[in-house]
Amino acid sequence: MISAQAGREKSIRAAANDCESELPKSHASRVTKQGKFEAFVLEHMPDCDYADYLRNLKADLAAPAGRPRRAFQKPSSGVLLVYAKVLRADGPSVIEGVAGRNFKYNYIKTLLSSINATIKEFGSGMSTQMCSQLRQCTTTWQDEDETKSAPAFCMEKGMKLCWTNMASSGWAKIDILQWWSMLLVAICVRPGPHKGHCREFDGAR
Repeated sequence: MISAQAGREKSIRAAANDCESELPKSHASRVTKQGKFEAFVLEHMPDCDYADYLRNLKADLAAPAGRPRRAFQKPSSGVLLVYAKVLRADGPSVIEGVAGRNFKYNYIKTLLSSINATIKEFGSGMSTQMCSQLRQCTTTWQDEDETKSAPAFCMEKGMKLCWTNMASSGWAKIDILQWWSMLLVAICVRPGPHKGHCREFDGAR
């Protein structure tokens, strides 16, 4: 009897390990992000249908005996839109008393993608991430962040300026060559506009 029980437990552990080995490396991170979203809904949107669904799931886990298997329910597009707006807001958000998180587009996109992946995993039809209002908001945020981002580094101007400053720094020539060589190695010394900016010193080796 005991050996049979031990055998069943061993089989269960082996099956669990097989399932875990089949999961992508990003699965744990996605579960964490999904959990944060669900915690947000339960705390700040307790009256919505999705919050009811989550509370029912918790009750199912507390007393699973005799309960029918509950079908997966995806969050409504409205819930996801509110969540995204709170993540983006700088200061007061669309929920009274809840401060905005002031996150950038890329991070918001990552969080929404995790929720979207969960919806797809359970085969719950079209993703709520594709709701038109949410798509319009994320597109606007992406444009705003790209406008505010720092200008791209211009290799042509940057390397000329860097060399000019180093050459006029008063350092010993061998030190200048050493630091310049380290810079070139750091950027892989690949063919490009920086190649013509290193001047040779007479007698330097």
